[in-house]
Amino acid sequence: MITKLIKKAKRLVEENRVKPVVIHSNGAMLFEVEGDTKLHEVLIKSDNTIVCDCDYHLTTGRVCSHILAVILFLAKEHDHENKTEQKSE
Repeated sequence: MITKLIKKAKRLVEENRVKPVVIHSNGAMLFEVEGDTKLHEVLIKSDNTIVCDCDYHLTTGRVCSHILAVILFLAKEHDHENKTEQKSE
């Protein structure tokens, strides 16, 4: 199950299906993730809790592929920013 979840999340990022929508002044961030069947919203709240509107997350409270895709997306963006900063030094 975990391997399948990770593979799906990586695929969603690689296919550019994670889009930042809004970054609030309080630090909250809203993302749209184009899932295999529909568009999902993932919210990172100002207290760093993360929620998704998909049925899996809402019924189990567990991390879904959409949440993991957002985390991977942010990690990828952070890594890209660090590499850009290192080149400019």
